[in-house]
Amino acid sequence: MSGVKGRSGRQPEILNPGRKAVVTAHIKTSKILKRFQNHFFWHSGIELSVTQIKAGEILLRKTLPDLRHTEHSGEIGIPAQQLSQDDLKLRLTIAGFDADEVMERLSSNAIN
Repeated sequence: MSGVKGRSGRQPEILNPGRKAVVTAHIKTSKILKRFQNHFFWHSGIELSVTQIKAGEILLRKTLPDLRHTEHSGEIGIPAQQLSQDDLKLRLTIAGFDADEVMERLSSNAIN
């Protein structure tokens, strides 16, 4: 099957039937969410009936994971005490903070 080739010369992934179903579900989910946002938050003139809201809710339950019963155990990330000073400075810089200023404040708070 020669098919249509992308710029890289490879077959585009979107033509894979399994991938197409995933992409279609995501697109439909985003459209439902945008309709709900327009109705509930931005009051853009889009009015949804009770039936439309219930249908959207049912569809979202099928396409979005249900996180109500998700339980976390263990720690999230690395405690700051276990990071080296250079690692902490790098993470602060990546997050957009002035690393030297934060480190100075941390050291002054530790003294007090």
